[in-house]
Amino acid sequence: MTKDYRDANPGALLGGFFGKDALLAILNQPECVGIRYYYAKDTSGNPTLVLVGAKADENDIVTG
Repeated sequence: MTKDYRDANPGALLGGFFGKDALLAILNQPECVGIRYYYAKDTSGNPTLVLVGAKADENDIVTG
């Protein structure tokens, strides 16, 4: 699947890395049952991903 994406989107953002500590910090928030990701741009204008915790009702955890 990733090869198909790379072939269809040359030069596009291919992925990213989030360390274990960052993932656990999100998941350990009260009421967090999962992680949602958003496409974004970093301070240099480059594409990136942003992760946020999500509650059981699928709303983002915006404090924490």
